[in-house]
Amino acid sequence: MKNESLQSMKRIKLQGMATAYEAILSLPINKHPEAHEMVARLIDAEAQDRVYRRTKMYLKLCKLRYLGSLSDIHCSSERNLKAEQLALLADGAYITRGETYSSPELPAAGSPSWPVPWDTKLVYLATTPSTTISIA
Repeated sequence: MKNESLQSMKRIKLQGMATAYEAILSLPINKHPEAHEMVARLIDAEAQDRVYRRTKMYLKLCKLRYLGSLSDIHCSSERNLKAEQLALLADGAYITRGETYSSPELPAAGSPSWPVPWDTKLVYLATTPSTTISIA
């Protein structure tokens, strides 16, 4: 019965649930969760798996030239970027508060010195928290 349930989950493409159910089955019987807790775990696992697979698909579709993370960004005075600024930008809390981030080192949009020459290092701000921050 357990194997049939597992095969059914895989057949109807509930990969997250199937993986979580396999993990539960590998536990000793006295460590199995109660029915309502197991259902909650299976549903959470499936939701997380779908988000993971969707993110993986979008990353593949967007054909990024380079993969990177915040830890790959080098903060230095010659790049006009401090670690505190990067942490503030990565948090994205200013977006949810409806604020715009302005740095004293960078001219504000609409000022006489805007646009800045291409050789100047700029931080382009994202419009939503889900988009990435790129440094040119």
